[in-house]
Amino acid sequence: RVLSLRACPQLPAASLHFSHFAWTPMLKRARQMLLNGSLLEEGLDWGLSPDSTSLRPITKSLAALLTLRGKECALADTQIFADRGLYCPWATSPLSVRTHPHPLGSYEKSASLLTNCQTFLPVTIQMLSSAYDMFSSKAYTHQYTQQGLEVEDFKDAFIRIEDTIASYQEL
Repeated sequence: RVLSLRACPQLPAASLHFSHFAWTPMLKRARQMLLNGSLLEEGLDWGLSPDSTSLRPITKSLAALLTLRGKECALADTQIFADRGLYCPWATSPLSVRTHPHPLGSYEKSASLLTNCQTFLPVTIQMLSSAYDMFSSKAYTHQYTQQGLEVEDFKDAFIRIEDTIASYQEL
């Protein structure tokens, strides 16, 4: 399992006194972060939705855990995360919501979204490509073989990573 964590708000401590926290906009930002495959609140494509006809694919999830902390968290409307278009079609109950009235750190209200989704794919594909290049040029393999690893161990690891990538691409 590969998990991604998104958190709102993302503010420097010096900005907290000038900020207003409301559940609806905070949850909308967390949802757009999920759709965009972003771990940051910056540069989000707000036109992206699960039913959009955009050429850019949305990030699909196997499951999600939404944790709300702070004032009136039990009253927050989390229905925007219940959209079946956010999850793979065969997931039976992909969303779990937890609330706690105690604030997280110095934030009056905060939302965290832990998902098992496709966000990691681009980085992992690039990493696998680099690893293949290094392995084919025998970079550092002698150091690993001195420690007991065999060439077959590398090949097995590559196969496991390829299988993981293929499984997440099919979501």
